[in-house]
Amino acid sequence: MRFPDYFRRLYDVTADKDNAARLIGMLISADIPFGTVNESDGKITFRVRHSDLKKTGEIFTVLNAEYTAVPFGFHAHIIRHRRRAGILAGALVFTVACIVSSQYIWDVDIPYSEEIPQQELEALLSDAGLYIGAKKSNIDEIKAASEVILKNDSISWLSINLKGTVAHVEYRTTQTAQVVDTSSPSNLISRYDGQIVTMALDGGMPAVKCGQIVKKGQLLVSGVIDSEAFGCRLVRSRGSVKASVEQRFSISVPLKTEVKTVFERMTSCVSIKIFKKILNFSQVLTIYRKNMIQ
Repeated sequence: MRFPDYFRRLYDVTADKDNAARLIGMLISADIPFGTVNESDGKITFRVRHSDLKKTGEIFTVLNAEYTAVPFGFHAHIIRHRRRAGILAGALVFTVACIVSSQYIWDVDIPYSEEIPQQELEALLSDAGLYIGAKKSNIDEIKAASEVILKNDSISWLSINLKGTVAHVEYRTTQTAQVVDTSSPSNLISRYDGQIVTMALDGGMPAVKCGQIVKKGQLLVSGVIDSEAFGCRLVRSRGSVKASVEQRFSISVPLKTEVKTVFERMTSCVSIKIFKKILNFSQVLTIYRKNMIQ
């Protein structure tokens, strides 16, 4: 039995197995869905919906056979215990508790990050009014996110999304720019093998000429300038040196490729999340078929 079936209005139908074959055939012909047929002590039992119970009775009338229909699940318990005040009071309390609890935050989902400890971020969110047990109507997502960003310089962007009783937090940390020292002397070195095409220098002494072939790691522009007037000076080489570079790539293409394509998909997912526990009552089924393409 699947859990959702307990809350549907279903009936267990019991009859003699003598007419089982004809009965099942007529149910299929009448397009009446029914559950698994079980056989025990000369009887067969199957489950039908309340909306199909009248049609099922008409089929038994045509067969001139007797049957019994017993309510099943939550509906059956309501009928059986409808005069018990305690059950009615319990159901009322449960309904009120569900309505009231849906107005509060049950879980705060924060992604893991090595830059910011989760406890620190939880404390900042709590100071901004977002914590487990907080009332959703008292939470201003934009204001709370702005307060957290202002209190922590490591956070450059933060977003709070309330979905049901869960608050989903997404954030980005501040990326520290790499500081380049532009005052110290330096040289320009070739990164690839190639032939020099153009040179545009703002500082330094060129060590190669246009049209010259250079190797990887060869000095292109020197930061040492030696002149008779000023002597030897150390400067920072700046500029752009472009070269014609030959690169070869090898790509292997298989003669056959295996492609996985979907030909049947059943999507039916019912779940309940209680704090950080997720209870799945049905699954998402995806069936694949493999095709060979030559």
